[in-house]
Amino acid sequence: MNMKGASDPSRVWMSGPVVGFSNGLVRELQALGYATTTAAELMRLAAHLSRWLQGSGLGLAELTPSVINAFVAERRSSHANLAFARALDPIVSYLRRVGAVPEPLPAVPQLDALLAAADELRPRFRAVTFRTLLSLQAATGIRTGEAIGLDVSDLDLDQATLTVTGKYGRTRLLPLHPTVDRSSGTPCRNHPG
Repeated sequence: MNMKGASDPSRVWMSGPVVGFSNGLVRELQALGYATTTAAELMRLAAHLSRWLQGSGLGLAELTPSVINAFVAERRSSHANLAFARALDPIVSYLRRVGAVPEPLPAVPQLDALLAAADELRPRFRAVTFRTLLSLQAATGIRTGEAIGLDVSDLDLDQATLTVTGKYGRTRLLPLHPTVDRSSGTPCRNHPG
């Protein structure tokens, strides 16, 4: 990793989507009372996350809990320190506060309440549509506009993948969790169109 100063958090070299927020993040870590060396370690963690996001074709708006978990899994393979999701808390909290990262999805009880409310919609097709939309967003982290823009051809049930077109026409391939496959597959396979 390229760094200009081993213990100065403001001198950690960074590329990728976090770059524009690095100075503010340094100030945030200092305001939170982190020691200089700890703040430098957290900035190196932020730099790694930023490079990983860039290499994965993702922006900060796509930094969902599932993306964080994928990053942590990759980090564990090459780093012994700060290789757990909670280490990212001060970084992600700052990025959320400045509006660069979306707030996390509702906790499971809230999601369950949303899904139950969706089930009450009529006609039944509307209930199935909204349940599928909410479940898909909760499991993949895609935005509402991305979900609404999906076409049945974007879903590959055999490969358990979803092709999503995001901002600026960027496309990405997302793996589907088995629960998404079941909830999305039935309406798509039985849809008359």
